Amino acid sequence: MAKRDASQLKWKKKKWIEISAPGIFSGASLGQALAEDPKSLIGRVIQANMMNVVRNPKMQSITMRFRITDVKDNHGVTEPISYVMSPAAVKRLVRSRRDRIDDSFVIVTKDGKKVRIKPLLVTHFNNAASKLTGIRLRAREMLSAICAEKTFEEFISNVVNFSIQKTIKKAVSTIVPIRIVEMRSFELVDGKKAKNIVEVKEKPVEEASEESDEESTEEVTEEPKEDAPVEEVAKPEEKAEEPKAEEVASEEVSEEKVEEPAEEAPVEEAAPAEEEVPAEDSVEKKE
Repeated sequence: MAKRDASQLKWKKKKWIEISAPGIFSGASLGQALAEDPKSLIGRVIQANMMNVVRNPKMQSITMRFRITDVKDNHGVTEPISYVMSPAAVKRLVRSRRDRIDDSFVIVTKDGKKVRIKPLLVTHFNNAASKLTGIRLRAREMLSAICAEKTFEEFISNVVNFSIQKTIKKAVSTIVPIRIVEMRSFELVDGKKAKNIVEVKEKPVEEASEESDEESTEEVTEEPKEDAPVEEVAKPEEKAEEPKAEEVASEEVSEEKVEEPAEEAPVEEAAPAEEEVPAEDSVEKKE
């Protein structure tokens, strides 16, 4: 058996390259990769559980994929390319006597990246099909408007913080009470996959609320106008009602009953009358 040349038996030493998440995740470690040439890692895709990236147990059902874009000083730099919720977690969210609303569409972010989004909405109870269609269209318009004003990394940060889900839930609940709003998945797309791009029809809810707040403050700061003096209108004097005859008579009777009896005047006793002397006796005395 022929021996191999010494040039063929040379082994090249490989290195461990640290891979980290982008700045929106504070540069969290995604793991290590073994490579002979660090530049050979560019373009490789790494998958990581979001619980380990953001240190939040609530995100354990979410998986994100990152693509290595550059290697600097044996340190790999990545960018996010997809976000996926596990099928088991989706199944736990949906229960009987509730409606599940799914959608899939492509939006364009502020930095020109095309993203396919698949939102998931769950209602509190069953509803008519027309209302479910209205909810789906309303959520699609809001998402397209919000993403048009944000870069792809800002969009991911808001999804991880649940700020976009809360905004959509608050707006869509005016149609039908909504229990859950989640992002089932989203990913960067290009070429043939970037179809059915949703056009922006309205401004984001956040900007609209800010404009309304500015208008309200302007209205408050305006000086109040002086009101024209209002002349007081003299009210007609009310004529005193004359008492009726029956009421007057009843009042007089009651006054008589209430009055105390008058005191009787003292009666003077008559002096005793003097006895008359018969005329005969008086004549005899004269004689």
